[in-house]
Amino acid sequence: NLNLEATRCFSNESLSQHCSSAENPIGTKKESSESEENENIKIRPQSVSLQLRKGEKMNITMQYMNERNRPVDMYIVMDLSCTMKTHKDKVAKLAQSLQENLRNLTNDLRIGFGSFVDKPLAPFGFLAPLQSNDIQCDNSTTGNSVQIPYGFKNHLRLTDDIHSFIDQVNSARISSNIDSPEGTLDGLLQSITCDSQIGWRSGKGTRKVVIISTDGSFHLAGDGKLVGVVQPHDGNCYVDTSGAYTHDTVLDYPSISLLRQRIKEKDFFVIFAVTKDQRSVYTELSRNLDPSFAVTQEIDNDKSIITVIEDEYKKLVNTVTMLSLKDPNIAEYVDIKFYVRCPGQKNYRAGNQCNDVSPGVNVSLKVEVLLKACPLNQDSWNSTLRIYPQSSKDESMIINLKTLCGCECEQDSVLQLNNSQKSSLCSSNGHLQCGICACDNKWRGPSCNCSIDESDAINKKPCVDPKTSSICNDKGICDSCGVCKCNEINGNPTYVLAKALTVDSAMKSRARDVVNVDVANVLKDLKGKDKDCRHLESPNKVCNGKGQCECGKCVCEAGYKGQSPVRNFCEIEHAGLAGSCKAATLRSTDKCIDCLVDAIYVTTTVDSKREQCKDQCDNIDLTFVERIGQLAVDEREHVCKITREDSKKCKIDFIIRGKNLITNKIILETEKDVLPEKCPTPPPIFEVIVGVVAAMVLIGVMLLLVWKIVTYLQDRREYERFEKSINDASWDTQQNPLYQPTTTQFNNPAYADSS
Repeated sequence: NLNLEATRCFSNESLSQHCSSAENPIGTKKESSESEENENIKIRPQSVSLQLRKGEKMNITMQYMNERNRPVDMYIVMDLSCTMKTHKDKVAKLAQSLQENLRNLTNDLRIGFGSFVDKPLAPFGFLAPLQSNDIQCDNSTTGNSVQIPYGFKNHLRLTDDIHSFIDQVNSARISSNIDSPEGTLDGLLQSITCDSQIGWRSGKGTRKVVIISTDGSFHLAGDGKLVGVVQPHDGNCYVDTSGAYTHDTVLDYPSISLLRQRIKEKDFFVIFAVTKDQRSVYTELSRNLDPSFAVTQEIDNDKSIITVIEDEYKKLVNTVTMLSLKDPNIAEYVDIKFYVRCPGQKNYRAGNQCNDVSPGVNVSLKVEVLLKACPLNQDSWNSTLRIYPQSSKDESMIINLKTLCGCECEQDSVLQLNNSQKSSLCSSNGHLQCGICACDNKWRGPSCNCSIDESDAINKKPCVDPKTSSICNDKGICDSCGVCKCNEINGNPTYVLAKALTVDSAMKSRARDVVNVDVANVLKDLKGKDKDCRHLESPNKVCNGKGQCECGKCVCEAGYKGQSPVRNFCEIEHAGLAGSCKAATLRSTDKCIDCLVDAIYVTTTVDSKREQCKDQCDNIDLTFVERIGQLAVDEREHVCKITREDSKKCKIDFIIRGKNLITNKIILETEKDVLPEKCPTPPPIFEVIVGVVAAMVLIGVMLLLVWKIVTYLQDRREYERFEKSINDASWDTQQNPLYQPTTTQFNNPAYADSS
């Protein structure tokens, strides 16, 4: 309805009064499944169609039967460094019993064998072929020739021939590397990505299990830089027809995140069978890969790899874990929670896993789907979710989700926009969107019939009364589209839209959407000279009993006035003369003013201010102006002015202009926003900081200068004293008293002179 000027937001009860075809879509659920007699169906229902609104959640009850005899592809990857020789021999010795024990859990088992060591680059691995006497294990030679290290090797494709498996394990030669960490991640990634080389089945329901056995830690992504291998791994398979990994010296070790992505994509389960000293390392690796897809178990002399494989596979078969897969485009908008009821339990609990579930037994689950928000991209309003067991993505429940994020009329509007169709109801200058015209750039108005390029004189011509030349009969304003906007009281139009607004709407109806009023019918019940001086709310009182009607206009008594000069019924009691500044009146406006002080500081629009303070200002008739005193004030009018300060010490002025005797509401006027000149000038923080720093630097320089002058003068005096002492000194020539001559003369008393 283009002519509806009232609000378009209603309660459900009142919608029928204004809308003939209101849309209120609610969430729905529709399930579908194949025949109950089909034993091949493990999940029921198989598909569900959901329709959800924003913030709405829906529960889906489903059943999953733990399958019997699921096909199994098991690939054992061993670290063939010399310290693992004992474990390799045990695998070959006990492989036959492994097959027999697993036959109790599945009648379709295939097994393969691969190995890894490390990159054949120093300082990780030896560069030249080794002889058996070059390396010792447990202080004794291996007894067999060892080979150069390698990243990964596929010894045997998946097969049901256990004897071929035993032969390949026995014939695999031991190797060695220099450092302690192994190339475990290289071997794991090639094992799960080389589908055709290893022979992984892509058939429905096949369990794919990789067993990694090692007694050493592992190299991480980035370690390859130490040997000059800097290219990051791309996650692809590089195993040739001979089973050798060809890119171990080209690509770096894969990252844990890349492994996690590939394991989930290809639906693998990884078992790490490691020695006691490495258990904590690989437990942390399992946690990062996702505990649902990887576990770590310890091997020793009493517990072989074969025992670990049997125990972990039994746990895997008897564990039901349900997972969800979301469309990436809608993942952040949808939340999925699981509630599970395991066999033997009466109530549902939060979680997605049941343990010790025998094959053929049903597990009950409730899946809660919540639409948190509407996707911004409308192409994502229809999407698909999948609920599936961790053991196989092929068995899944499909959820076709349709988000109720828009009405049909909005979808029609989008279709019009995509097809560039213009609506005739919008003068072919815009698109009709849910009953409202969205105009093109150069057009405006409710029907897009006003050109922005035209002058104001042309646009306002329809508002001018040809007889009086007045615009809207002085009872409204003419907008830029040539439509009169009537003066309002408390949100209701004072006049209706009828031939330049010549008729008072209060004489006819209070309805907001009254148009094209029959003037004769409006005036037929109004007679006498006072017809323009009566208000609908007080029809028996001329000028509200507070004035005289002269020439169809009210002349009010002192202390009273009208809502405006063109709409005067003496219904307003002046603030000053009526004592509106009294304590009782101020108390009745305190809560409203306090709320407005906060709202003016926080909110930005007038509507938001009214909405925020609607409860506190219920008995107040609010008027927002750009600046207090902007509205014309009668010479006899005295107002009550109130000034408050907000949290930033800005002053906000309020004026109580009076009280409307008809609506019994106090008329309060305030400013839309805080005026900058009414806020205290902030201190010049930057200038103060700069001044303080400059003063400190200057004082420091001056102190240094004084210190330099003082030390210079002191040194000068000392030097002059030194020179004076040098000049005044007189030295006598004397022999060193410590000097001893080199010769000593003695007279022989017995010697007699011959003469």
